[in-house]
Amino acid sequence: MLDEAPSGWELATFGECFDFKGGNQPPKKTFVYEPTNGYVRLLQIRDFESDDKPAYIPEKASKVRCKTDDILIARYGASLGRILTGMEGAYNVALVKLILQKELNRRFVYYWLNSKAFQTPLFQVGSRSAQAGFNKVDLAPFPILLPPLTEQERIAEILSSVDDSIHAAEAAIEQAERVKRGLMEDLLTGGLGSEAIARGEVPDGWSTHEFGNIFKAQNDKSKQIQKSSYEKTGAYPIIDQGADFIAGYSDGEPNTNFPVVIFGDHTRCVKWVDFPFFAGADGTQALYTSNHAVPKFGYYLMQHVELPNLGYSRHMRELKRKTFLVPNIEEQAKIVEILDSIQAQIDVNRTTMNQLQRLKRGLMDDLLTGRVRTVT
Repeated sequence: MLDEAPSGWELATFGECFDFKGGNQPPKKTFVYEPTNGYVRLLQIRDFESDDKPAYIPEKASKVRCKTDDILIARYGASLGRILTGMEGAYNVALVKLILQKELNRRFVYYWLNSKAFQTPLFQVGSRSAQAGFNKVDLAPFPILLPPLTEQERIAEILSSVDDSIHAAEAAIEQAERVKRGLMEDLLTGGLGSEAIARGEVPDGWSTHEFGNIFKAQNDKSKQIQKSSYEKTGAYPIIDQGADFIAGYSDGEPNTNFPVVIFGDHTRCVKWVDFPFFAGADGTQALYTSNHAVPKFGYYLMQHVELPNLGYSRHMRELKRKTFLVPNIEEQAKIVEILDSIQAQIDVNRTTMNQLQRLKRGLMDDLLTGRVRTVT
């Protein structure tokens, strides 16, 4: 329990400030999947991420409703503690609707629920059982620091403005990703000769190659060492590219035939590796380009390849059966330049978004505890 509140703030408990009401789970046989008279949208956690699979239930099947400004909390499992808002309808048993017992700013409450002050004790409560969850008794003693309503409103305004900037960066990333996918579809399947492709012809300067003529696979299990070791010896480091990879080193001069793509076991992952040496865990390979492709073109080409979700060995067998239509080296370089320019925009916006998210976390720590005051 917190010992004291900042000047002008109130130290209260969750139970004093909030109640909540759980959702219902009508039988699935009552669901329809198109808007229908006499039916209401049934909100599930996934609906706050994607609107692809809406479900509707008879209005009489559930009297539990939420409005767009209501705040919902995910009650069970891996989504425990997710704070959701912005949708209207009935809601299922995996969600509870927060009911305010005091005059509070809803946006302030939304940010407090997302803060460590609520999420940390909630996780501790929820993780006590095999099916992570909570009830009213669990949450009632959680402490909450309440500033005056005017300060709640100001805190909410500040954090909302940062959220607006984050959403703008996310939208810019999504738009650039769409542009990149469209360009990859055009440039990697016909480039400047797409009209010839449409006629069933091979564009001038393009040629067909089997996978093995473009890529050479290598599985190099270098030993793991500390960063200080390779810095001291001058060995070239291998950057850890994800869970399937280990850090390693290799002595000697760098070469120009950089690894282009890597496939991990059970899941397909394509990585661009900026160092000439590769350290792979079991079931991974680095693919080096031959003289028929510049490395970064090979990287984009492999991003564009569609393969089923197979294990590593079956991935490689499927790939070896494929043939690729490849432009000459000069056109490859132009294609890489175009795609790199779009990727650079994505990277800039992603960096901006990450910086804003760090800023938001810092502001939440400061503003929601009264460490930094927004009014005097």
